[in-house]
Amino acid sequence: MQLKLNEVHSVKLTSMNYLYLILFIGITLALHLNSVSRTAAVFVVPVFILMARKLPASRDILTFFSLFTIGVFTALTIKEGLDSTWNHWLLSREYYIIATRLTLLVYIIPFLLYWRISKEAPRYLAKGSFTNTIYTPFIWKGIKDPIWRALLIAGSVNIVVFAFFIDLPSSSSGAIKVIFISFLFAIVNASLEEVFWRGLLLSYFVDALGEKSGLILSSFGFGLYHLSMGLNIWFCAGFIVGGFLLGGLAIRAKGILPSFVLHFLINLLMVMAGAIFHF
Repeated sequence: MQLKLNEVHSVKLTSMNYLYLILFIGITLALHLNSVSRTAAVFVVPVFILMARKLPASRDILTFFSLFTIGVFTALTIKEGLDSTWNHWLLSREYYIIATRLTLLVYIIPFLLYWRISKEAPRYLAKGSFTNTIYTPFIWKGIKDPIWRALLIAGSVNIVVFAFFIDLPSSSSGAIKVIFISFLFAIVNASLEEVFWRGLLLSYFVDALGEKSGLILSSFGFGLYHLSMGLNIWFCAGFIVGGFLLGGLAIRAKGILPSFVLHFLINLLMVMAGAIFHF
């Protein structure tokens, strides 16, 4: 049963929520490790459907796990097929990678269908407010600031850190190319990831489990999904923390525009610093 807006804050971490977290971590790892584990993960969907029929209290979260599994399996299977033929495309590697980020649309589609059928609008799939408050560093506890100021501080810190690693080509044409590709990747990747991970998945997880449990689940999912990009588990742990902060922004702002702004900036700086492409 979907939680109402004023009920979300009262939901605490329970033993069942820890069980859901373990289950979701297992599913996410299986889906993103390799094609064999991904195929095996699909077979849990019928199990989830049967469990949802027997356990009404778990129906929503098991439904979301099933939609997640179907979307991720389909998207990564498509991407795997594209990867095997990309050298036949009339695209450079940089533009091909940007194009394949569009497979995130396949992650999104099952949840859009659920939205259409259930009529349960995702609570965070909205613009949100930059004037709402957030607490640094623990979202609900810490130094109280308006979101715009927290974004300004976080953005400034990222710019200073990445500035040490950004080395643009000396030629104007080379520098323009790097900047253009950086903007293109950042706008495509940040917008689609925010719509899926915060706008949809976080929204429905919070509806089912409450803010804290929903945020923790979506953060682990966001971090571990980077395994499919060839990153090791330690880098993925960093993305789990990043997912927690971006999700916290979406929760406090009641929308994804503030988290998109920070996500876009980080992606932009990562590309310019050579963390995504080697120019």
